[in-house]
Amino acid sequence: MLFRSVAGLLVAGAALRQIARHLGCAPSTVQRLSVRLGRHATLFQRRAYHEIKRIEEPVVFDHFESFVRSQVERLGVGTPVGQGSWYVFPLSAARYRGSTRRSRRKRALQRAIEPTSPGAVVRSAEKTLEMLLRKVDGELDLVSDDHPAYRSAAGRCGGRIRHRVYANPDRSPGREVRRARSRNREVFAGDLLHKLMRHCQAHHRRETIAFSRRLNALLERAFLLVVWRNFVKGRSERRTREATPAMQVGLTDERWSWSRVLAQRLFPSRIELPERHEGHLEFRGPSATSGYYRNPEATKQLFDGGWLRTGDRAYFADGNLFLTGREKDIIIRGGRNVSPYEQIGRAHV
Repeated sequence: MLFRSVAGLLVAGAALRQIARHLGCAPSTVQRLSVRLGRHATLFQRRAYHEIKRIEEPVVFDHFESFVRSQVERLGVGTPVGQGSWYVFPLSAARYRGSTRRSRRKRALQRAIEPTSPGAVVRSAEKTLEMLLRKVDGELDLVSDDHPAYRSAAGRCGGRIRHRVYANPDRSPGREVRRARSRNREVFAGDLLHKLMRHCQAHHRRETIAFSRRLNALLERAFLLVVWRNFVKGRSERRTREATPAMQVGLTDERWSWSRVLAQRLFPSRIELPERHEGHLEFRGPSATSGYYRNPEATKQLFDGGWLRTGDRAYFADGNLFLTGREKDIIIRGGRNVSPYEQIGRAHV
């Protein structure tokens, strides 16, 4: 019951301490539940995307700008949205340095800021386009603004992107009215999602003291809102019986409730990944070991419901299995998995 209440209040614009006061529990309890809800929503959205057979509509893509800890640390959340269905596909993130003037307190924070990598927006856009192209036969119809990173990312996809660019026109009275209307009509699905994110989540508002303290926390709550947008909320605020975006793309025949969304617990190791998606390698069969000798604790951690965890990372492609490294060798920095082999290769280059 508490899970459903916290999920509903998180997408209703309440901050963590407000939810704690309303439910009569500790703020730390709400924080732990929000983390679990966010991780569940991330896996839920990933599983739902795998069930989509084909993308047959233009996709509106833009980055939603938010902040981590303060306005010095900006985070762009890549939001691909179906132009007709308004279905939100999986998000991506690009962390980059802000350009705002820093007060004394912000200058003190500067010492603890994690380093940002150049070209983050290009990589975020390229990663999203590669993911979308797996669901497209032929060309992907991409709609975006005139951000140079989107042109660069689309150009790296081997000519499979039909990129339509709509620059932000001058909106002064009497200036470029037709261009403004044309742009608003084409990118409406993305603009609407960004308005919902600003309105429905307290930590995304510009004048707020509810900044996310961690990048992962911001993305987890963003995925929670995406699941609500796709499965729980109808496309229209006034017509409450209208279909949800998930119904528009054929994932379901009816609107879902939070109880249905949270009915099944999801695990990262039990979600089947599509081709060329890296994940944890597990197997079972007569050649699998029965466990460690006289070490029941280690044996318990070795198995996942009858499947043996090898400790390797791998992916499938054209029916072949490719190993990419060991899980223990992965370096986690800023919420990202960094392969040491890749870094060594870059250093040699």
